[in-house]
Amino acid sequence: DIWSFGCTIIEMATAEKPWGRHAFDNMLFGLNRIANSSETPPIPESASPACRDVITLCTQRAESRRPSAVELMMHEFHAPALACDQPAWSLPSSGPSPSSIEMSGSRSKESEPLVGA
Repeated sequence: DIWSFGCTIIEMATAEKPWGRHAFDNMLFGLNRIANSSETPPIPESASPACRDVITLCTQRAESRRPSAVELMMHEFHAPALACDQPAWSLPSSGPSPSSIEMSGSRSKESEPLVGA
């Protein structure tokens, strides 16, 4: 959902949990606090203004105030991806399957492994 998308952006920007590494020592306490408070996850100060805006929009406490996925795609935060001439991935015309997705810049089978063997 849209809330989770905002939290995922925070995780990607900080490499931490959306509420911070040590925000909740007890999962049930954390769930209760998130569900029953008016707090939202802290927005990374290092994020660009467009990124901060998307996070703010996505983490509105009232679900009715959050944008739809289509509205988010029109946000300036996605402009660089939308302006790209080449898609990051392409699907064959026969239909998608996980094994048929070809990533641009993907590694050949003959290349060295990503991690040491």
